[in-house]
Amino acid sequence: MNLTGKIIDRSKYNFIYGIDPGVNTGFAVYFREFDDKIKKNRFYIESTSIHKAIISLDEFLFKKHPSKVLVRIEDANTWKPFRGVPLSQSNAKLQGAGSVKRDVKIWIDFFEDYGIDYELVSLQSNLKKLSAIQFKKITGYTCKTNEHSRDAGMLVWKFFD
Repeated sequence: MNLTGKIIDRSKYNFIYGIDPGVNTGFAVYFREFDDKIKKNRFYIESTSIHKAIISLDEFLFKKHPSKVLVRIEDANTWKPFRGVPLSQSNAKLQGAGSVKRDVKIWIDFFEDYGIDYELVSLQSNLKKLSAIQFKKITGYTCKTNEHSRDAGMLVWKFFD
């Protein structure tokens, strides 16, 4: 179910997935863990292909934790044209943006077909394009990251806080 624009009951979910769509799909999971009645938040991110990300989410949802998952995905339809960029570069970026829009459509079809709660996130409303150093300073995450995995991570970071 598309929850974009609705007030989300964060207590309903134990797992939040963030997806930065593209050739290198950023994929993040932020989840609650309850250990002796103490809530802990855990964070995992990676960058992979779209089909591996879909398989990972599918296996996780249906084998482990159905109905406790919300997916937050960057909405490529909120992309704004490049200004001050030469036409040749702009055209290449437009083609890439079209590809990402198609990837978002694939994800939405997947969510809708399987009844997965999701939220489209405006490209302008999320902290993006952080360096590894900035990302580590904000999140404390010390494993290797790339631009796409960090963008996905920022979609879910501090969701429960």
